Amino acid sequence: MHISRLILLFLVQICLSFEDYQYIQNGIYTISDNSTGRFASVGTSPVDGIVEFKLNTSHKWRIWQTKFTLAFAFHVIRDEDTKKYIHFPEIKDGAIAVLSDTPSLARVNEIHHTSYDCNFFSIGADNRRLYWVTEPYSSGVPTMVLKLKVDTPKSLRYTLVPKGQD
Repeated sequence: MHISRLILLFLVQICLSFEDYQYIQNGIYTISDNSTGRFASVGTSPVDGIVEFKLNTSHKWRIWQTKFTLAFAFHVIRDEDTKKYIHFPEIKDGAIAVLSDTPSLARVNEIHHTSYDCNFFSIGADNRRLYWVTEPYSSGVPTMVLKLKVDTPKSLRYTLVPKGQD
């Protein structure tokens, strides 16, 4: 019984390793949304510490890999000014990112290492991918913020502009 469980876990890891999970080199980046031309920064309205996307900014974010498994790497992203992390209080469709002392883990797929174009996603409790997207805070508040969405992006959403490597 014990050996059969080990074999099953090994086979699951092998299957997962064939998916296109990528990693980003540890370093400091600005994060640009390719669909809006805006850059990730820290906002104060409608919520203090919200991850907002603005024009003409070069806010710095530190991205690094956490421990690898056989199949993929997780990443965390921290604001260089406040030393707080991008965090989704709930991992669900429509959740809005804020800065926190607790990071949300992100995975990356489809990265192009020459241009640093990529998509980020988090994994919900139901093992569903929730992609990071830039959208208005709400129908009444047009501030562009970082959200989680179930829909798969049609193109590579974000470009990372290196500002320094570890």
